[in-house]
Amino acid sequence: MKKQSITAEIEQAQVAIENTMNQPEIQKKLATYNYDRKKMLEGKGLYETMRLLNNTKQDKYGKQYASTDALQVQMKEVKVRYRRHLKSARLAFEDQRGVMEQLQLKGKRKPDTVGWLEQVYTFYSKIGEFTEQMSRYNVSPEELSQTRAMVEALYSARQQQLQRKGDAQHATEKRDQVRKELKAWMSRFKKTARLALQDDPQLLEGLGIFVPSRKV
Repeated sequence: MKKQSITAEIEQAQVAIENTMNQPEIQKKLATYNYDRKKMLEGKGLYETMRLLNNTKQDKYGKQYASTDALQVQMKEVKVRYRRHLKSARLAFEDQRGVMEQLQLKGKRKPDTVGWLEQVYTFYSKIGEFTEQMSRYNVSPEELSQTRAMVEALYSARQQQLQRKGDAQHATEKRDQVRKELKAWMSRFKKTARLALQDDPQLLEGLGIFVPSRKV
């Protein structure tokens, strides 16, 4: 069985609930099974809330994707500079174990974003003490200062991206909770509607509820 989309679930609930509320004959029959106007407004509130939360979720993910893309662009720019500065620093301080350790010049760069950012930040927060040595390898103090500013901006962009990721996940959780409530509400409503309107299959179809053909 094909899984129903979020939009389809909302539309199906809207058709069933609005058509019930707008047709006195259907409303009257369902009211005898405790689906009066108050109960129908409860269902309407659920699908309207779900639509709102789904739109919010899409908006949050859109912002997250935009911040992620911007972060990748900034990281690419910093990586080009850092790679060159790292090579120069390794040459400049290859015989100075203390400086090599201080600037974290040994070994491979960490593959994860958090680890890589820590190495980069450590390097640029300390390399300012060794501008004279770096100048001998064609890396000016101005370039190092500019790159440090780029790294700090990158950190801020990373924090914003993580915040927006969290916002998107939270919006999804809230929508999914209401989705669960709406599904439960609609499941019971359909069973009740089939019972209340069992002699009026056309009315059921008007609610978007499938009526299997009867065998002769």
